[in-house]
Amino acid sequence: MLKKSKALEYLAVLQTGTTSPKRQLEDQLAQNVLNPSLGTRKLLIREGQAFEETFDQTTEYINSYQQYFEIIPPNQSISDFKTMYELKILFDQCIANKFDKKHEYNYSDRVYFGTIESSNLNALIMPVPESDEFLIIFNRPMWEGLQILSFCISASTKYQNESVEFDHDEANKYFPLFNKLLEGILLQKELPYFFSDNEVLNDQLRSSMWTQLHDALDAFVLGHEYAHFLRSHVMQAIKLIPSSMGIHRLRSHCYDWWMEYDADMTGLDLSVFRFIDNYEKVLAKNSTVKLSDLEQQVLRNRHIQLALEGSLLFLYFLHVLESFKYRIFSKTSTHPPTLLRIAALRGQIFQQISNEKTYNFVMNEVYRVIDRLFYFWSNSSMLPNIPSDNTNLSAEFTLQSGIFSQLFERSHFDVLTDLYRLRDFLSKKKGTFIKNMVEMIGVVPPSWLEVFEHMNKRNKGDRLDTEIVCQMLENCIDVLEKNAECWQARRPQ
Repeated sequence: MLKKSKALEYLAVLQTGTTSPKRQLEDQLAQNVLNPSLGTRKLLIREGQAFEETFDQTTEYINSYQQYFEIIPPNQSISDFKTMYELKILFDQCIANKFDKKHEYNYSDRVYFGTIESSNLNALIMPVPESDEFLIIFNRPMWEGLQILSFCISASTKYQNESVEFDHDEANKYFPLFNKLLEGILLQKELPYFFSDNEVLNDQLRSSMWTQLHDALDAFVLGHEYAHFLRSHVMQAIKLIPSSMGIHRLRSHCYDWWMEYDADMTGLDLSVFRFIDNYEKVLAKNSTVKLSDLEQQVLRNRHIQLALEGSLLFLYFLHVLESFKYRIFSKTSTHPPTLLRIAALRGQIFQQISNEKTYNFVMNEVYRVIDRLFYFWSNSSMLPNIPSDNTNLSAEFTLQSGIFSQLFERSHFDVLTDLYRLRDFLSKKKGTFIKNMVEMIGVVPPSWLEVFEHMNKRNKGDRLDTEIVCQMLENCIDVLEKNAECWQARRPQ
């Protein structure tokens, strides 16, 4: 039962001076339901207009939603809070009932969640003053944007030849919506809430996929941030700093990269168990339907696959956002490069599945979803607001992306060996980088030459100096050396 708390009072203070159009809409819809003279109405609960649900005017229902409206802050979306609150309860139950090493997880009823306006994409974990409670707050456009992301991906689907396929014509219809998503998160513009259409709503395949993919995104994102508390990262890295409002808060970015990897892996575990819980409920509701062992395994694998889709889709979307800002990682970055996080998560998935054939099948299905994101990304009309004198950032981002993605298939040792060789080779060269590329054949694998060609195109080729490229390579080496040391020192037993 949700009760008033210091954490929610604290959230209200942090939201002072902000507005939430989504909450205003929820208030308006709720009044229609809570006013008996209006009869049965619809209330925004999960997916905007697309998934309004009709309820009878029962006392239990009215009391439940009155509780939410009366307790949480006036600028906090009811539907978002409800999703976070119920996911957190489900995660605690999964840990208590299904995790073999539950003593390693610090689950607690003293943790609350909310959203706030922020230019920082990372969530914040805050100890609540004068209490033993903690508050985890998400970037509001980032959290709300997961609904639009999942819609764009799911609406671009069709059922053809007894299989689910990507529909480019459908995807093209949603380019403007995807651009609004990017603008909402990167430029702090307000996101739309009513963006669906009847064609999608009346299509059981796409509407069901939308709900499941949105659930998977929410589960991984919330699971990752909650993991920083569950795994006691917060206690290990508390750094209290005064905010501009005179309130002390805890920086969420734990400086040990291993904590981020651990949070990703825990978030994935929680998401998987959340979908397995769904699978078990489906079986319980259909107890009269007898499934063979193979059919049960197929159904179970599908639910696990959903968790993987949400986890990797979010990380790749984060990489897309970084591409518009040309985010360059270094050994002092608070988080490891997103592509390295993806590589680590892929490694964990492989260990859990263990069977290479099954792993390849599952990952192939997952990347069919990721490819839809890439299609939207490559056709986005939004351009990054980068000053013209920072054009080298584009080249370095491209270089880092190409090098870090090598970790998907190769070891730190192999990639670093190639980097050392290339750095030593280029350190003896002068002039523009493009003039030295021909001599690099045989020095590095052919796939690297493709990265360098793309990098030259992003920086108009002849303007990229070899000495600058050497500095970029040195930075990549520093990042990978730190990453290798992190895994070597903190690899779980």
